[in-house]
Amino acid sequence: MISKFQKGDNVFDHAYGWGIISRVNIDTSDLTVNFHYGDIYYNQDGSYVECDQTEPTLSFTNYTLEGFSQERPERPIEKNTLVYYMSMSKSRWQIGYYCDKKEGKHRVFANQYKSDSAISEIGVHEISLANPLL
Repeated sequence: MISKFQKGDNVFDHAYGWGIISRVNIDTSDLTVNFHYGDIYYNQDGSYVECDQTEPTLSFTNYTLEGFSQERPERPIEKNTLVYYMSMSKSRWQIGYYCDKKEGKHRVFANQYKSDSAISEIGVHEISLANPLL
């Protein structure tokens, strides 16, 4: 199983606050996180190594004991960045220039133009900065 965490990620644990993943063991995917107080060791799912506790506590976002998220935050895409996108019809991947995110949905310029007048009215189902076919 591949860890969702990577070396250099900023992570949060309610007991230690914010830290940085300083090491990911290639063989086991166990993590070493450097906090202000020192290094703490985690399993690949974000739970403590040296504890019988099975619930993960390592998160990408600040949280209280009421809940947390291990979902990686979506990185903003700059306007006119070349992107790969799949239309809502899911028929094929296409290439276009990114426009913006409106009402929670990504938009791209139509026909590979970089112009506000050529925004695609086709809904974008999925978007990627890397070629999804490789």
